[in-house]
Amino acid sequence: MFTNRYGTSPVPRDSNPPKTGDESNILLYGYLALVSIAGLVVSVVIQKRGKRRSS
Repeated sequence: MFTNRYGTSPVPRDSNPPKTGDESNILLYGYLALVSIAGLVVSVVIQKRGKRRSS
């Protein structure tokens, strides 16, 4: 019969994560993506309204 046993050592939880050098603002990129998507939606709606009116 095989019994796998190993010792566990508690890993200390560090409240400060290590510095990676990447200090970019993720919220800025999120807002830019939302504005871009909103611009695409508005342009599609305007384009469809223009086609509907010209018919």
